[in-house]
Amino acid sequence: MKGGKNACACHSDPDKRYGPYFELTYKANGKTVNVKLAPEAAPLYKAASLQYRRLKLLLTRLEKLSQIILRNQAKKGIQAPAVNLRGLNALKQAYLSSTFKVAF
Repeated sequence: MKGGKNACACHSDPDKRYGPYFELTYKANGKTVNVKLAPEAAPLYKAASLQYRRLKLLLTRLEKLSQIILRNQAKKGIQAPAVNLRGLNALKQAYLSSTFKVAF
């Protein structure tokens, strides 16, 4: 990355450019939080970020499948079993409050 001053060596010599910088960005209490990461920690956070994205995708698919099943059961007149919504809502809140992304 080039700096802001044209006289700096980073503008003329690619080997003297700044970075790379690793940063973790996430939301907490409605605010964006940025945390600088040590270069050694970056691969771990990158792997965790990929796993998180896969989990989100799987949960979205599960939710869509559940909706399809419930719609089909409703059409057939089958009543869905009672569900403890408190536990599901707590799980959903924990999931929504822990969203983060890693910038590389």
